[in-house]
Amino acid sequence: MGNELGLLSPVVGIIFNFILLVTYIRITATGKLNWMLFGSILLTIVIFLLDLSLKAFSLPTLSILYSFEVLRNLAWFCLLLNMLGVKADIFTLAQLNSNRNLVTLALIALAVPCFVLIDILFYEELQITNIELITQGTWVFSGFLVMVVIGLALIEQVIRNTRVDHIWHIKFLCLGLGIVFSFDLYVYSDAILLGRINSLFWEMRGFISAISTILIGVSISRTKNKPIQMNVSRKLVFHTGILLVAGVYLLLMAAAGYYIRIFSGEWGNVLQIFFWLISLSLLVVLALSGRLRGYLKFYISRNLFSTKYDYREEWLRISRTLSQTSSDESLPERAIRAIAEIVDSQGGGLWLTTNNQHYDQVAQKEFGWIEHNSLTRESELISFLENQKWIIDIEGEDKNKLNLPTWISAIANPWLIIPLVSDDKLLGFVILKKSRLNTKMNWEDLDLLKTAARQTSSYLGQMIASEALSEARQFTAFNQMSAFVVHDIKTLNSQLSLMVSNSARHKSNPAFIEDMIKTTEHAVNKMNILLQHFKSNSSGESGGLQTIDFVQLVKNVLESKKQTKPVPQLEILNTKEMYITGSPNELFSAIGHIVQNAQDATPDTGEIQLVLSSENSMCILRVLDNGIGMTQDFIKTKLFRPFESTKGLSGMGIGAYQCRETLRGLGGDLKVSSQPDVGTEFVVTIPLS
Repeated sequence: MGNELGLLSPVVGIIFNFILLVTYIRITATGKLNWMLFGSILLTIVIFLLDLSLKAFSLPTLSILYSFEVLRNLAWFCLLLNMLGVKADIFTLAQLNSNRNLVTLALIALAVPCFVLIDILFYEELQITNIELITQGTWVFSGFLVMVVIGLALIEQVIRNTRVDHIWHIKFLCLGLGIVFSFDLYVYSDAILLGRINSLFWEMRGFISAISTILIGVSISRTKNKPIQMNVSRKLVFHTGILLVAGVYLLLMAAAGYYIRIFSGEWGNVLQIFFWLISLSLLVVLALSGRLRGYLKFYISRNLFSTKYDYREEWLRISRTLSQTSSDESLPERAIRAIAEIVDSQGGGLWLTTNNQHYDQVAQKEFGWIEHNSLTRESELISFLENQKWIIDIEGEDKNKLNLPTWISAIANPWLIIPLVSDDKLLGFVILKKSRLNTKMNWEDLDLLKTAARQTSSYLGQMIASEALSEARQFTAFNQMSAFVVHDIKTLNSQLSLMVSNSARHKSNPAFIEDMIKTTEHAVNKMNILLQHFKSNSSGESGGLQTIDFVQLVKNVLESKKQTKPVPQLEILNTKEMYITGSPNELFSAIGHIVQNAQDATPDTGEIQLVLSSENSMCILRVLDNGIGMTQDFIKTKLFRPFESTKGLSGMGIGAYQCRETLRGLGGDLKVSSQPDVGTEFVVTIPLS
C-alpha cells in the first residue's frame, strides 16, 4: 500500500500541474505570459517527474530533484516580490523608502538558494539509501526550512499590502502557495527533529500540490482580464541568469567529479579535487568575460523585454560616469567610456575643437594616439558631421558616402563616428572601435547614442568654456604683470645708461670700476628675480602682414642659431623661392622657437635637419632632431597648453602654444611626432602666396 501511494502521489501532482499549465497557456493566449508563474508550474512538473523516477526506477536523481525545488521556490519568490511592486535590482533594494522587513526578506530569499545548492552539491552524506529518502542532511533541511518561512512571509506581505478591491484576484493564489509552503514547513521541521524526512509526509506532497493547483487555477481564471504582470529590472534578470547558468554548470561539474572519483580507483579523490579546482577556475574566468556578459545582456534584452535598453538605468549610468569627479580619469576619457559602454565597444578616441577651426584628438581609451590627426572645419568629414549630424558606420554603407581621412586606416577595427553637437555646433566627435558582440545597429541603438552624445557634449562644452576662462584669466594676469616688469626694466635701463655714459670719462678710476661692477651685479640679480616671477620669454613686436620670402626667413633663423650646438643644417627641395603672407617678426619668432627647442633637446653631438619643400600650394618645413624626444601623452595633454613648461624658470610655457596659434592664424598648422630617446619631428605648414 505504501509503495502504491508513493507512486500515485507524483503521478497526481504531474497530472494536476500539467492541466494547470495548459489552462494558463490557453487563458493567456492573447495576452502577456507571466514567465515566473509559467516557470514555477513547469518546474513543479519536473520535480514530480524526478520523484517518480527516483521511486519507480531507483534512479540517482535526488540531488537534481532538490536543485529544481530550489529553482521552483526562487521563481515563486520572484513572482511574490513583483506582486509587491519590487522592481529594483537586488543590489539596490536598500534604496526603497518603506517596508524594511520586506527588503531583508528579498535579500535572504535570493541568497538562501545559493547556500542550499552548494550544500546539495558538496554534502557527501546526502545519499539515497531507501524509500525513507534521506537519513542525513540537517543543513539541507535547515536551508529549505528557511526558504519556506521566507515564502510564507512574502505571502503575508502580499495580502497585507494589496488593496481591498484587488484581494479578490489574488487571494486563491496566495492560499494555494500558503498550503504548499505550510506543508513543507511541517515536513522539514519534522525532518530536522528526527534527522530524516518522514516517507509518508513526502508521499503526500503530490496530493497537496494537486489541491494547491486547483486554488491557483481559480486565481488565474479571475485575473484573465487583468493578469499579473512581471516587471523585473534588467539587472535582476541578468544576475539571475548568471546564477542559473552557474548553478547548471556546477551541477554538471559535480556529477562529472562524482563519476571521476568512482572510476579512478585510488587516485579518485585527488583527481576529483583537481577537477573541481579547474572547473571553479574556469567558471570564474567565464563570469569575468566581458564578451560573454555582453552576449547574455543582449540575449536577455532581445528575448525578454520589449525595448533593448533600460533607458532610466542608461541615463543614470551616463550621468554618473560623466560626473565622477573622484575618478582618476579625465572628463574626456570618461566621455569616451560613457558612450562606448552603450554598445559594448572595445575602446574609442575623442576629438575636440577649442577655436571652431581645428579638431584634434584629446583623449583615448584602449584606442591609441593617432599621429597627424588634426582636421579643419573645411574637411569633408567635419562638414558632413556638422550639417547632417548623423552617426557614421565606417563598416557599413556610410563609408562610400564620403572620403574619410587617411589616418583612420591606422585605427584597429574602427566602427562608428559619433558627432558631439552643442548649441547646433559641432563640438567634436568620438570614434569607437568594433563592438565585442558584432551586432548590427538599429534605430534604438542610434537614438540612444545620439542622446548620450548630446548629454556628453554639454559636459565637454562646460569643460572647454571653463578652460578658456582660466586661460583668459592667466593672460590677463600676464598683461597686468607686464606693467610692473616694464617699470623695473626702465629703472634698470636708466642705471645702465648712466653707467655707460660715464664710462668714457671715468674708465681709469678704480672706484668707478668697482661701482660699475656692483651696479651690473645688481642689474643681473634684479633681472633674475624678474625672470623667476614673470618666467619671461617674450618676443619682439610683430609687424603687419606682408609678402615674405620664406626661404630667406628660414636662413636668417639658422644664422641666428649657429652659435648654439648642434648647428642646424638646411635642405631645400623642389624650388629655391617660396613666398608666403604673414608677419615677419611673428614667423621669425615661431620658427626660431621650434629650432631652439630642437637644440635644447639634442646633445651637442646630435643632429638637427631642416627640410624645406612645397606641396599642394603649401609651404612645408620639417624640423627633425635625434634628441630626447617626447611621449605621446605629453604631446597630447601638455605641449600645446599655455603655461605648461618643462624648462622650469627659463620658460613660460607659451612658446609651442603661441607658435601653433600663429601658424593657424595664417591658415597653416604645426604638427608633432616624437618618440622618447629617438627624436622629434615638427612639421610647419603655411599656404603659399
